[in-house]
Amino acid sequence: MKGVCVFCGFEGKLTAEHVLPKWLLDVGLDLEPMSHDAGALNRIGRDMGVSLPFTRTVKDVCAACNGGWMSALESGVKDVLRPLIRGESSTIPVAAHGVIATWIQKTALVGMRVTARVERNELQVPVDEYRLLFERHQSRTPLPNSQFWLGRYDGQARVGSIWTTPMIVAIDGLPPPEQPQAYLMTIVVGRLLLQGLRFTTPGLDIDVRPGELMRTIWPAATDVTWTVDRGIDDEGFVRVVTKGRHLRTTLPRVRLEDWKPATELPRSRAVGSMVELPTACGKHAVYYPGELVRRAMQGDFYWFVTSCECGISYLFRTEADGTHCVDDGSAEDMGLDYESLAGEEVAFQDENGAFVCKHANVQDGGRK
Repeated sequence: MKGVCVFCGFEGKLTAEHVLPKWLLDVGLDLEPMSHDAGALNRIGRDMGVSLPFTRTVKDVCAACNGGWMSALESGVKDVLRPLIRGESSTIPVAAHGVIATWIQKTALVGMRVTARVERNELQVPVDEYRLLFERHQSRTPLPNSQFWLGRYDGQARVGSIWTTPMIVAIDGLPPPEQPQAYLMTIVVGRLLLQGLRFTTPGLDIDVRPGELMRTIWPAATDVTWTVDRGIDDEGFVRVVTKGRHLRTTLPRVRLEDWKPATELPRSRAVGSMVELPTACGKHAVYYPGELVRRAMQGDFYWFVTSCECGISYLFRTEADGTHCVDDGSAEDMGLDYESLAGEEVAFQDENGAFVCKHANVQDGGRK
C-alpha cells in the first residue's frame, strides 16, 4: 500500500520504523514482555497489548529515510549512550552532543506517530517539524531554538518511554497564550533520562535551566562527564519532569509552563458541597468535598482515592493550583498506593457522609 513519508514527503511504499531502536535489545536491559500504551497526556493511555520492549514500529517512513539518515543517527549515538543507559559512569564528548540532540528530536517525533494513530491523527506538535528536521538532516544537529539535557532515571515503572508535552511561555501580568509555543521531549531508556525543548513560535527563543539533576548537552560547550548520582523517581518523572516543572527561565517574571488543555483534565465544578471532577477515562466524573479546595487554598493538601463508573480507580492529590491525578489503575493497586503514603488519615463529614483521605506532607510529597 502507498503512503506519504512524514519526513521527506516521498509518496509510495513505506517501511516500519522502530519507535525506540532495536539496538536497545543488546544493551543488557530487562527484556521481559511488558504492557504498552499510548495516548493524550490528560487521558488514560490506550492499551496496545503486551510485547517485548523495543519492538514497537510505525509505518510512516520511506526506505530512503529509514535506511539512510535515520540509520546513521542510530549508529552515531548507540556507542555513546549504551553505558549511560546501563547507569554506568561515562564521558560524552562534545562532538557527539549535536547527534544525540538530533536523535532525541527524531525519536520524539517518531513516538508522536503512535499517539497520532490512537488519537485519530491529532498531534501535539506542528506537523511541519518532521519536514524541517529532514531538511537539515545532513548537519546532524537539531532544529534551531532547541535546548537539550540529560539526567538519571531512578524509577521502576518503565524501561522505555517517550513523552511529548506542548508548552507555553507565561509572563506575569499577561493572560496565558491560547496556543502552544514550544514542545518538551522526554525520553527514558534504562537509567538514562533525555530531554529537549523546542520553541516553535517564530522569534521566541528563551534560555532555560533544567535544575541540578540534569546536565546540558545542547547547545554544546564542553565534554559532559556523567557520574552515577542521584536521579529522578517515578513520581517526580510524571508530575514534574514530563510537564517541565523543573525548568526555569533566566528572565524575570517569565515562566515556562505546560499547556493545560493538553496536560490537565477539564475544569471541575461545584455541585452542592461537593466538587465534580472529570476523570481521565474521558467519560465520567468523581466527587470530593469542597472543603478540600478551601484547605488547599490555605496550603493544606490531601491524598484520596476514588473510582469512576468504568471501574477505574484514581489516586488524587490536592495542590495549590488544583487537584491532580497522580496514578490510575485497579482498586487494589490504588489502595496499595494509598496505604504506602505517609500522613495522618482524616475524615471529612457532611450531608453526603464521611470522606476519608490522608494529609499530604508538602516537603516530601507525602511518600514514605
